Amino acid sequence: QTGRDGQDRDYLSFQLEQIDGSAFLVDEQAQLEADSQALTHAEDIQQSLAHAAGRLSNDEFDVVSLLRQAESDLRDAARHRPEADTLADRLESARIEIDDILSDVERLADSVEVDPVGLERVNRRLSKLYALERKHNVESVAELHRVADEFRARLDAIDHAEEHLAEAHRALERTLADTVAAGAALTASRRDAAREIADTLRADLVQLGMPDTQICFDFRPRTAPDAGGTDTVAFLFSANPGMPPRDLAETASGGEIARLMLALKTLVAGRRNLPTVVFDEIDTGVSGTMAGRMGQLMRRMSRSVQVLCITHLPQIASLATDHLRVAKQQRDGQTLSSLTRLAPDARVDELAAMLSGTDVTDA
Repeated sequence: QTGRDGQDRDYLSFQLEQIDGSAFLVDEQAQLEADSQALTHAEDIQQSLAHAAGRLSNDEFDVVSLLRQAESDLRDAARHRPEADTLADRLESARIEIDDILSDVERLADSVEVDPVGLERVNRRLSKLYALERKHNVESVAELHRVADEFRARLDAIDHAEEHLAEAHRALERTLADTVAAGAALTASRRDAAREIADTLRADLVQLGMPDTQICFDFRPRTAPDAGGTDTVAFLFSANPGMPPRDLAETASGGEIARLMLALKTLVAGRRNLPTVVFDEIDTGVSGTMAGRMGQLMRRMSRSVQVLCITHLPQIASLATDHLRVAKQQRDGQTLSSLTRLAPDARVDELAAMLSGTDVTDA
């Protein structure tokens, strides 16, 4: 790496020396191009200016003198026709302007110099500038200066590589320390929340007929911190005494999962102020007394949030304040669902049908 850095440094130093050694100014290119044009066509410029001056003033035809004479004639006429004086004033202005133009043309002609040596010097500097611009794929001196700044920055990085690396290590250590501190704070907050959640869930599950429930959260450090923190959290559960908490899928029955999900949803609904909670056959695997307890828990939840529960159990349905009957039927090879709001009398009939498992009769 040291040898490669040395090669890079030599290359960058050479390129930078070429640019800085030329010392091109930001606006120099435009001036050089203008000077090159003027010096290249100096003889033509001199000739054109001489012709222009000659047309304005020569021994045979002197425009300025003729205008002065015409002005004098108009002044004479103005003694008898006053409006001629205005014309004389206008002619005087034109004569003064033309006289000034003639003076400027003569001065410009005097400043034009045929200078082959100067032309060669200008073109040589332009060629050097164009070569540098082509080499570095730029089109102006300003862009060339930016290239030089990039070379200087790269040289600085090479010359101070160890310092930059040390600072990068210090920055990494600071970031790692901040990450560890933030992760520790997050873990502590999670542990507090985990204890509170476990206690709340156990209390609700006791009401649902699971007095021996064990719930804990297993915190394990991550291989590397990420957006999720410095640890992973696993939910462990056991509903039976003498059995250690394990992964939910390994230990819970269908009815136990149903009751646990109800307790979890009750907890979430209370914490997040949800407007509506939907339970779609959450009572699967539950019957009898436990179904009634689940219904009581949902009824308690409905005091603060709207609860929509789809159930086949009369113990749960009987605790609702409003009822809708869902029915399915086949029509033209398709299954159609219908939703009917039940009046109080129809509610009694529907609950009776759910209890008996058959349609209600007059008997």
